[in-house]
Amino acid sequence: MLLQQKDTSDRKTVTQMLLGEVAKGYYTAYISALVIQEINRTKSEKRRKELLQTVHAIKHRFIEITPGVEDLADEYIQADIIPLDYKDDATHIAAATLSGVPTLVTWNLKHLANIKTMCS
Repeated sequence: MLLQQKDTSDRKTVTQMLLGEVAKGYYTAYISALVIQEINRTKSEKRRKELLQTVHAIKHRFIEITPGVEDLADEYIQADIIPLDYKDDATHIAAATLSGVPTLVTWNLKHLANIKTMCS
């Protein structure tokens, strides 16, 4: 299912359903330090706290951001798969790739979940 960026209530519902499936053990969640850094840049303190509580409440495996991850992210940028201004997005993809994560779940429809990125 691909939802538009503006469908925030639908996105919230789908996200809550997925997190419920993770809580039941149907899926394994993977989170890197980069996820926490991005959450900490959230302008709204209330939203930041909600996101951090959500991350800490779900069982997850931690992915290290290694030099190899950074190198692969740079390769994605040099290959023009991800724009230079969005290195964090390239790093998410590289971390998932090198960690063997089978599926990258995202609401980033601009640089991660789009036809160009999926077909590259």
